[in-house]
Amino acid sequence: MAAVARVFRGSRFVMSPAPGAAAAAGAKKAAAPQVTKADATAAKEKRGILKPVPVSEEMRRFAGGKPEVARSEAVKLIWAHIKANGLQISKLLNPHFLKN
Repeated sequence: MAAVARVFRGSRFVMSPAPGAAAAAGAKKAAAPQVTKADATAAKEKRGILKPVPVSEEMRRFAGGKPEVARSEAVKLIWAHIKANGLQISKLLNPHFLKN
């Protein structure tokens, strides 16, 4: 649209929509059902790493009793536990991640 505006230098007649186009666009918008963002999010099926999967009894206790946990949530829980209890061994990471 910007390229057209540069070519015609603001000619409003060329830039304005056709008289019947506005009515047709209004009819299409009115026919479409209004879907809120919350409805669209709820309707989406979670896939891949976000999809909740059944977990073992040990992981269930670790996750607070949830029978199903998404893989991303499991990683977050495990890292929170590692950091809270000081279980990360920084000596193993230092040779791989050199500081400049």
